[in-house]
Amino acid sequence: MGLNINLNINSKNPRRVNLAKSWTNSTIYPYESFISNGVNISVSINTISLASAYTNSIDIIAGEKYLVKFYMQLNSVKAPDYTFYLNGNGISGQATTARYTAVQGHNYRIITIDTSYNNAEFVFRTDATSDLLDFSIINFKMIKII
Repeated sequence: MGLNINLNINSKNPRRVNLAKSWTNSTIYPYESFISNGVNISVSINTISLASAYTNSIDIIAGEKYLVKFYMQLNSVKAPDYTFYLNGNGISGQATTARYTAVQGHNYRIITIDTSYNNAEFVFRTDATSDLLDFSIINFKMIKII
């Protein structure tokens, strides 16, 4: 006699769903050129000052962990920073203690949330600078893992 176990695995497990649906160029500190489609950013160029772009809003709770992964095509020496912010303009209210700098190629990071907040966004941001910033993002994923 053998043990027969039938596991029903739901492909719509909420822990595996990409929570990112779209990108928005900041209206307060926009990238000078910005084109996005769904989770991809095909053009993001900045040469003058602070700029940010953010995902659709999600509710976050302190202690939650999110897997963030994407492919970056970096067309400049400088790359943007990224993390979760409490507002999409990426100018105040960081939801984590750290900001990370993206790199050319595959980026993969688990980010722990420090602050509970409704309507937080994941933000790509560049500080005020006169350096050229030029990048695109392919297959951005933001997945709640805990």
